[in-house]
Amino acid sequence: MHKFLFASLLSTTLMGCVIAIDINDREESASTLSKLDKRVVPEVLKIQDNVERTMLDYSPSDELGIYKMVAPIDWTEPVRSIAFDIRGIIISGTLGLEFENETLTFEANDGFFIPRNTKVRIHNAGAEPLHMVEVFTPNYKPSLVIDFEAF
Repeated sequence: MHKFLFASLLSTTLMGCVIAIDINDREESASTLSKLDKRVVPEVLKIQDNVERTMLDYSPSDELGIYKMVAPIDWTEPVRSIAFDIRGIIISGTLGLEFENETLTFEANDGFFIPRNTKVRIHNAGAEPLHMVEVFTPNYKPSLVIDFEAF
């Protein structure tokens, strides 16, 4: 019993030391990092489809695109095949994704995924402006997009 109690105390003491060291290291790292400017200022893109929409480009590289889109009522893209994956989250409004055999809608707080090389028409399917965040992998390039007249 005495050995068990000593081992338990030693274990607790050592664990406390490890935690204390870990916390101190994290605090030091956090204070060093807090001195760096972490603000990303987006590039504002005005894109003319059937109506003008705005995209805020927060992209860090050619491998990853991060965008916030604001699209007015009645906005639509043509039917496209896009050679990058698109993942996103609806902030407000209603996103419509029209595929050859189905149309899906997504509301606020819904996430969506469009696999690369999928033929799709992306549009505002609601009665208010559409706000969403999109992540492209790899990032958008005009050479990765093919427009079609129909499905």
